[in-house]
Amino acid sequence: MKPRFPSNEGEARQPREANGRAGSPAAFVVASQRPRRGERRAVASVAPVVAAPAPRLCVVGLGNIGSQFVDHLARLPGLAHVLLVDRDVYEPANLSAQAVSARDVGRPKAMVQARRLRQLNPQLQVETFAGDLESLPLGRWRGALVAGCLDSLHARQALGERAWRVGSAFLDAGVDPASGLARVTCFLPGPDRPCFACGLDDRDYAALGAVHPCAGPVPVPATNGSFALGGLAAAWLALECERLLRGRPDPSLAGREVLLETRTGRLLVSRRARNPACRFDHRAWTITPFAGLTIDNSLADALRLAGDLVGNHRPFPERLNGKDPGGARLTGKGRMIPRSAEVTFRLPGQRLAKALHCPACGAMVERFQVVDRGGPRTCPHCETGALAVVGFKVVDCVGHHLPAALLRQPLRRVGFRAGDVLAVESGRRTRYLQIPENR
Repeated sequence: MKPRFPSNEGEARQPREANGRAGSPAAFVVASQRPRRGERRAVASVAPVVAAPAPRLCVVGLGNIGSQFVDHLARLPGLAHVLLVDRDVYEPANLSAQAVSARDVGRPKAMVQARRLRQLNPQLQVETFAGDLESLPLGRWRGALVAGCLDSLHARQALGERAWRVGSAFLDAGVDPASGLARVTCFLPGPDRPCFACGLDDRDYAALGAVHPCAGPVPVPATNGSFALGGLAAAWLALECERLLRGRPDPSLAGREVLLETRTGRLLVSRRARNPACRFDHRAWTITPFAGLTIDNSLADALRLAGDLVGNHRPFPERLNGKDPGGARLTGKGRMIPRSAEVTFRLPGQRLAKALHCPACGAMVERFQVVDRGGPRTCPHCETGALAVVGFKVVDCVGHHLPAALLRQPLRRVGFRAGDVLAVESGRRTRYLQIPENR
């Protein structure tokens, strides 16, 4: 049966950062002439000229397509900043179909390609993330064109959803070696526009299945595409990036899919339509800075500050780290509780584990952390077992229902990162606040 290319859910409005060209802010001074005697001295006026934000590009997946796409990245006009994302390392089997050398075997893909990119274009600002794309703070996707070179349906769905949430354009590239096909699909979020999930049906969702926090990383089958086929997809992906980085994207690009048939030499262009039965809600979030919060603050601090920003009760004192309990209200049973108890926050797409289990010795280790962000999980009791997440020890949000000892922990220790977007909920109201990045 011929493999299908499910449409990608990463539609996104083109970010403002991608609408201009790279440049540095400039200013010019309009100085008055030397005043004559008796005249009032004119004050020099400064008229700032604000340059357009430098275009940014996030590349996810550095295998058959992504490794060859790096050569084009170094030469994209106007590009100033690149973020490379891949959790894997290169293996000997990758040498025949990916742009790597023997010395790169065993090294993280993101690091290898970052080195190549800096050598090709030293002027580019290059960052890397050698982990799951789900673990990358959502704020890092904002204001960037997102290019996906993935062969996992689960990863493509996750990437498309994140790009849509933050309003970023999403290009999805793929190959079908059995049919000799290369494909690039463009998604731009907006009313009545298709997303990645619009192309998924019941069979696709059955293949995705339920991903449990204790299951570990989702295995990804090898693409087995040739070097030439991956290079064809990478070249067309670069051309599409040029179009989107050149300025505000043409609305006609939304949902456009270009399919290159190497066996017949044909180029087929089609357009995906919005699926009324799509399981994705097609909402782009309005994200604002979480003023006053850093990852060194405690969870309790975050709850108090969130209560201030929600604005449905009186502000709390600015003193943090448990030095001042803040305001309080009287419940119907006469029990005093903090006013911020009505506020909770969560990390969309992530869950929190209150304890980890060691299958080797059976110990239950009390440790509050974001699932898949806790670092090494060696059991402190037997020192050999690998700690695992237990389903009934997982929570979705942070609130005053949690023990006070847990709420005293710093965000950093729990696994929150600068750039994370928190969903702050109070009653029926939800606000999306980004932990500031000090960069």
